[in-house]
Amino acid sequence: MFMMDVQVASILLLVAIDVYSMDLSNSATAWTGSSTECPEGFVFEKCTNICPPPSCGTLHLPRICFSLRCGPPKCVCKQGLIRKSLLVEECVDPNSC
Repeated sequence: MFMMDVQVASILLLVAIDVYSMDLSNSATAWTGSSTECPEGFVFEKCTNICPPPSCGTLHLPRICFSLRCGPPKCVCKQGLIRKSLLVEECVDPNSC
């Protein structure tokens, strides 16, 4: 039973990665090339991780995505903060999840 739950969670995470990467171009924090200003709690990075960012919903799931490639320049959560959710562009302290 537990093994099936891990498999289902892994599949859901992979689907979330696909959805997140498709939505990246529509993201409010995606870089437009005209400014490097970011919302509060975010910092601009030229070389970003292509894996989905950790969020409150994925905080306790194993990280199965790994890449050495640079993702697009964009605003990401400051060190020590995580996304509130993959759909909500707000950075929060992991302890407040």
